[in-house]
Amino acid sequence: MEQADCIRDVITRLETISLRYCITGSIASNYYGLPRLTHDLDIIVRLTTKEIEPLVKTFEKDFHIDKQSIVESLHDKIMFNVIHPAIGIKVDFWPLKDDEFNRDFFNHRRRGEIIPGLSAWLPSPEDLILAKLLWYHMTPSERQLTDIKGILEIQEGQLDLIYLRKWAKRLKVIDIIENVIKLQPPNRY
Repeated sequence: MEQADCIRDVITRLETISLRYCITGSIASNYYGLPRLTHDLDIIVRLTTKEIEPLVKTFEKDFHIDKQSIVESLHDKIMFNVIHPAIGIKVDFWPLKDDEFNRDFFNHRRRGEIIPGLSAWLPSPEDLILAKLLWYHMTPSERQLTDIKGILEIQEGQLDLIYLRKWAKRLKVIDIIENVIKLQPPNRY
């Protein structure tokens, strides 16, 4: 099984059990921006305690999954993961946080073809930029800035900059996005 097959398999399983999700991280960055190599899959899930058992059942046959870590994750709003041992792909699941930005982020998600023949739920490009700004603010990483620059470049002229700046200001990352925008080549934004 290759990475694309694994992604297809994971998304199919989530949709089969009607679990509400949103792909984020590098797969979403690759969709909206400049592609880069990745070996994992990051997914935000709107998961309830009733959905834990169906989630475990859908993955337990050929993925490593731990029910107790999911229960703890849901309680503490921290990540849990499933791993496909045959190919070593890790899927990081992030329970949706219950705050205004994260609810807005999830409500703005949209369908996009992430690999040929597979449509999946993704954040808007603006919300993805905001999420990456928050990650950069918490743990500065050039990778986050590179992803943001790639999205700004590829989505030039299509982004809702008013929405982006409004949320960046509220999330206290406005200075970061303004600096990144200033570093883009002339005649942009």
